[in-house]
Amino acid sequence: MVAMLRRQGGSLHQCDSADSGYTWSEPRAVTASYEYPGDVIRLQDGRLLLTFGHREPPHGVQGMLSRDEGRTWDGDRRLFLVGDATYDCGYPKSVQRDDGTIVTVYYSENLPSGPEDWTGWQTRKRRIAVHAAALHYRPEDLP
Repeated sequence: MVAMLRRQGGSLHQCDSADSGYTWSEPRAVTASYEYPGDVIRLQDGRLLLTFGHREPPHGVQGMLSRDEGRTWDGDRRLFLVGDATYDCGYPKSVQRDDGTIVTVYYSENLPSGPEDWTGWQTRKRRIAVHAAALHYRPEDLP
């Protein structure tokens, strides 16, 4: 079992369990600061897909793959899934459909409507609304 934990400072740390969750490993860093929260699924080809909110410019959703049960994550070939959100974004959830298509849903507190909206969550001058979207992509499109 693999669990992603949000640590203070806003990064994801991973714990692993080999005994169905009775005991867990010590947390180890997987993402940098302001890269949270995360979601992990097993793809039909056996790889693990981690998606997470990227709360530094460009704000949005990114991902990483593991080919070894989560022991390592390919941080050199990150997935850039969304880059047009605001600071308060993410909470992605992913599923792989029977036809192989991967669907990742996420939210952004609001969409930027001007340059001042890109400065962070403190700026609320041009609030539009909550934005939610779904991405559809195929495993063969991943590195």
